[in-house]
Amino acid sequence: DMNHVQITTKDGKSAEFYVDANTKYYKGSTSRSLSDLTPGTRVTVDTKTDGQRTLATVVRIGAAAKTKTATKSSAHQH
Repeated sequence: DMNHVQITTKDGKSAEFYVDANTKYYKGSTSRSLSDLTPGTRVTVDTKTDGQRTLATVVRIGAAAKTKTATKSSAHQH
């Protein structure tokens, strides 16, 4: 469902919200759209309750989440 967005919070829990034609999207001060939300993108969401659903009023788009990369260190011999 394109109107349903699921995210993972900082503490690793799942959260979900809906968007509609009135939801505003911003990256900095630039207006964006739902299509700018991709997996791994950090967001801050302002919501309101609409019946039994949580509806996003404003979605602020941040940078993509940094992934941790394992690095291999070479053994130092004496």
